[in-house]
Amino acid sequence: SSSSSRRSSRWEQRSPACFEPHPPPPLPVFHDHTSDSDSSSGSGSGTTTSSTRGSSTYLHARRFSNSSLLARAGPAAGATNDGDGGAVVTSMAHPRGLVGLRNLGNTCFMNAVLQCLSNTRSLTEFFLSGKHKSSQSDDTRARDLVQEYGELMRTMWRQSQGSVTPSLLKSHIGRIAPQFVGYSQQDAQELLAFLLTGLHDGLVQKNQEEERSNTAQVCPHSKVAEIFTGKLKSTLTCDVCGQTSVTYDPFTDLSLPVCSSDCSLEDCLLEFSKTEILDGDEQAFCERCRTKQRCTKRMTVAHQPRVLILHLKRFSYTLYRRAKISTRVEYPLHNLTLDSVSQDSGRFRYNLYAVCNHSGGMGGGHYTAHCKHPDSERWYSFNDSLVSEIPNPDRIQGPQAYLLFYERELP
Repeated sequence: SSSSSRRSSRWEQRSPACFEPHPPPPLPVFHDHTSDSDSSSGSGSGTTTSSTRGSSTYLHARRFSNSSLLARAGPAAGATNDGDGGAVVTSMAHPRGLVGLRNLGNTCFMNAVLQCLSNTRSLTEFFLSGKHKSSQSDDTRARDLVQEYGELMRTMWRQSQGSVTPSLLKSHIGRIAPQFVGYSQQDAQELLAFLLTGLHDGLVQKNQEEERSNTAQVCPHSKVAEIFTGKLKSTLTCDVCGQTSVTYDPFTDLSLPVCSSDCSLEDCLLEFSKTEILDGDEQAFCERCRTKQRCTKRMTVAHQPRVLILHLKRFSYTLYRRAKISTRVEYPLHNLTLDSVSQDSGRFRYNLYAVCNHSGGMGGGHYTAHCKHPDSERWYSFNDSLVSEIPNPDRIQGPQAYLLFYERELP
């Protein structure tokens, strides 16, 4: 395979992010409100008409005031008011954030990604705190995207039932990435890459003092980069003279090849990192030989991110054929390590908290998400407007898994 087939994300072509590890912030606390799925909303991939209520295009369920975004849960008996016009609080049995996203017409790919990001603990805590509002990025479109994403998160996490319509956010995404304009089905991994890039660009501070990583690359810092960015090490060795060349690239997700038969996630990681031979048209230039030579190449993880996103490459494209690989990949819910593919000095363990699923084939399909609530730690299924609890975590694993979201354990 060619080296281009292993590129992990479009981010590395645009806005590199800082790689120096940052001390993790205190664990955020997500408190609870009641939650019921919107039984009147459709759950398929067909068109659903958006609507407006009050001043927000998003809101389709009861509103809460601005006085307490992170208010502590109230008595176990159910919903009460704080007495000062503040947020309605409910029992711990009904967490906030369990809100569906209405399908605007083949936008299930976006809804599934947004639910996975919504349940990313450190990212949502950052947006609920309002710190994103201080952004002074020179990129106006990216800055507007940040503000709209923050508004959507605040709306979702003030509510405990019903569904919201992410039409404004979709419009802002389309302004940055025109391929997402309209209502045709798109790839969730591509949407995720462009959305994270846009949020990163919108959060980079104007005139920020630039940091320099140990790879001698100047890279601006943002909260998105701090959470999602890792670093890949590419080692190229000339077969003729033995000259070794090392380069580093940032990544926000790792695209892993999927075997044709049932396999484990470890098998996919080893396949990603195995030594490949570059010959013929893929020969690389050797500085010592001063000509193109046959060489070997190996990719390893040099810095492990706080949140690890693994993309299972289920779609294959050739000149004459397109196909989906529906192989079942066994992946752990707890204690994932990158020891076999990493040269990072830190030994980290990762726990699964979200899965973006794709069902169907190349001609048509549907995206859903399975997410673990960051406060209750219960698993829920998000199918556009519908939200339901998954009583048995074993149901999370299946041949439809497309994007895996892992959070690194704190030491």
